[in-house]
Amino acid sequence: MNIISRFRKWREERTLQKALAKCRRAARDGYEIASKNLDGIKSAIDGVSADLKQNLSSLNHRQVNTSDVNVQLQKQRQQVVSELYQLPEKSRASLKEKHTQLDKFSIALFGRTMTGKSTLMEILTKGDGSSIGKGGQRTTRDVRSYDWKGLEVTDVPGIAAFEGKEDEEKAFEAASQSDLVLFLITDDAPQDEEAKCLARVRALGKPVLGILNVKEALNNAEDIPLLKRKFVRKRLDAIVKQFHEFADKYSPGTRIKFFYTHLRSRFLSQQPENQQPENDQEKAELERASRFNRVEEQIISEVIGRGHFLRWKSFIDIAVAPIIEFSDTLLDFSEQNSSSGRVLVDKRRQVESWSDRFRKSGKERIDMFIAKEMNALLAEIPAFAEDNYEARDAGEHWNRLVENQGIERKAEKLVEQIGNECRDELSEIARQLKTELNFVGRFSGDRRISMDSIFDKKRAWNWGTKLLSGGLGLAALFVSGPLGWAVAAAAAVVGVIGWLFSWLSEDREAKMRKQRADLENKLKSNVNKIRRNLQKQLGDWFHQDLLRK
Repeated sequence: MNIISRFRKWREERTLQKALAKCRRAARDGYEIASKNLDGIKSAIDGVSADLKQNLSSLNHRQVNTSDVNVQLQKQRQQVVSELYQLPEKSRASLKEKHTQLDKFSIALFGRTMTGKSTLMEILTKGDGSSIGKGGQRTTRDVRSYDWKGLEVTDVPGIAAFEGKEDEEKAFEAASQSDLVLFLITDDAPQDEEAKCLARVRALGKPVLGILNVKEALNNAEDIPLLKRKFVRKRLDAIVKQFHEFADKYSPGTRIKFFYTHLRSRFLSQQPENQQPENDQEKAELERASRFNRVEEQIISEVIGRGHFLRWKSFIDIAVAPIIEFSDTLLDFSEQNSSSGRVLVDKRRQVESWSDRFRKSGKERIDMFIAKEMNALLAEIPAFAEDNYEARDAGEHWNRLVENQGIERKAEKLVEQIGNECRDELSEIARQLKTELNFVGRFSGDRRISMDSIFDKKRAWNWGTKLLSGGLGLAALFVSGPLGWAVAAAAAVVGVIGWLFSWLSEDREAKMRKQRADLENKLKSNVNKIRRNLQKQLGDWFHQDLLRK
């Protein structure tokens, strides 16, 4: 190595060391900021928890209050808040782990199995190749770190491997702790799964440099002409373009710059047999063929140019990640509740529309029932008056006639019919509601209320059965209540009046007509009283007890 080359190397190393010192200072600033931000996140979660608790508390004072739903909402709140509190705790653990590496700029080697990560590690550590995989096995199963030019380089397990999910999670965990990611692919057909993993790395907020490793089984400098046939710029650009097309599906527009290299050539150039003076030419040829110098220069350039920012950013990202996830969690929660809310609003409108129709038809049916039964009673009055205008027990006869007409029984049957129709319609709406809300839940994760408790058919109908079992008090109207007394009194009065008139009137026919007329008027009056009482009883039940509840 000539003097100029040595000077350039010395200057580069000196510049790199200054940059790393600046990185260490930036790391300390980033750590302090990240710690404060995590404290702020916890305060924000405290506020969200308090707001949710207050909103749930207000439900207990609503006109319509279902305790089961409130219990479910409380469980939902506890689940969401628990998830939110886990975010800063996980990030604090990550921050604590990264603090142990406060003085080290970390680079993660990322890529699927057999892309050359282990070979790259052997190059940077001047290794003998013992860690390089043979064939298709998953070589790196654990995270391995080593020093290169004052930088910590971490080789992680391969991604996108069959049955390698556990290894993949280790890789992403290591990447989350790094300051810079080297993402390796090969020229033997990029894979969609690789692009998906890159998107996940990018989601961590990590800067990424791409390395395309040309796969050619080269053994010495004599094989370099074979390598040149694969090292065609147009061919390699097409491979990178294909990879970017895959990547656009998962993170549109986030292209990374790729550098082309043949790692095996560089590895061979560092082996003991090529370190002998007589092999300097072969070593130089292998180094040029590898094109690795450009990769090395770019890594160092990144550290020197913006390493302090990347170092600071890697700490900040640990605090930013839970903020993003915190927002996503709340947005998901809000979106699902908005979707559920829209379903509930639609169902409420459906209930209101049905209720208007049901109110109108129910009132008409009650009015028609009362009119029909009262007309039937009115039709009985002339004949009854004719037969009973002189009877002292006319009231008892009338009570039996009213009772035999079965108005009480018919009224209870009408109440049952209308009530059953109401129950069936609400049950169907509740079934639709449950189905639609569960459908929303399937697309929104598990943060949802159990809809089984929204409509308890048995409990909701208890008030109805109580009304029915009471018979609406109709028996009192027809038998032992004021109507019965009024009819009996009227009959007694008619009897007395008839006896007096038999003595005082010479015109018996006129007297009989008057007695019949008086009795008919009193019976009509009592029928009207029955009508009013029946209208009040059925009306109160329908409007107050059924529709309102």
